[in-house]
Amino acid sequence: MSAIEGLRRREPGVYRVRGGTALAERRLRAWGWRVATLGAAPGGTKDDLLGAVGDALGFPDWYGRNLDALADCLTDLAAPTALVLAGWPWPEDLPGWAGVREVLDERIADTRWPAFAVVLDQTA
Repeated sequence: MSAIEGLRRREPGVYRVRGGTALAERRLRAWGWRVATLGAAPGGTKDDLLGAVGDALGFPDWYGRNLDALADCLTDLAAPTALVLAGWPWPEDLPGWAGVREVLDERIADTRWPAFAVVLDQTA
């Protein structure tokens, strides 16, 4: 079974793929997911990371590039959404990543809203 097969059923979670994210992105769109792709890891600051996530997800102008604003905007998603991190690891040691990961994990676990998932390219 594919690493992203659960997404066909709109199951939230963190999904890992190998060999790039292009096929996963096509499948997600075909299954009705909104797909936001974050390319290679941005600069090393928390602001860079939060800005890149906000840009990828098309957050509104009031998005403040902080963890509270990230949490608020993630609850405003109107459709099942997958944040695809192409070429990203899922480590704890990237500056600012631990807090962002915590917010993403909380959103994934919150079933009151449309499904949210993170797709990681584990090729390397």
